[in-house]
Amino acid sequence: MHIERATEQAVQRSSARRHNVADATTLVLERARMPGAAPAKGMVPDELRDAILRLCVLAHAEQMPIERVIVALKEKWAALPEVRRLPRGGENDAVLACVITQCILDFYSPGQLPESPAPMNRTRGDSR
Repeated sequence: MHIERATEQAVQRSSARRHNVADATTLVLERARMPGAAPAKGMVPDELRDAILRLCVLAHAEQMPIERVIVALKEKWAALPEVRRLPRGGENDAVLACVITQCILDFYSPGQLPESPAPMNRTRGDSR
C-alpha cells in the first residue's frame, strides 16, 4: 500500500509540473501576442522576456530538453485561432522566431538560470 501511495503522489507531482510548464508556455504566447511585443531591433520586451525565462527555468527543473519546449511553443502557436486565420510569414512568424531564439538563448545561458547544469569538471592544472 505504501508503494501505491508513493506512485500516486509521484504521478500527481509530475502532472502538476507538466501543468506548470504548459501554463508557462501559454503565458509566453499570450505575452508574445500583446501589442508592442514584436521585437524592435532584436530587443524582447521585458514582460515577454520574463515569461520566457520562467518557462526555461521550469523546463530545466523538469529536465525537459529545449526541443520539447520548442515543439510545445510551435504547436500552441499554430493552434491559436488568430494565427491560423493569417497567411504564413510576416510579423507573426517573426514574433514566434524571436520567442524561440530567446528561449534557446535563455535555456543555455548559465548566468541566467539557477537550475543550469554545473560546468564539466576539469582535471587539476587544466586552464581551459
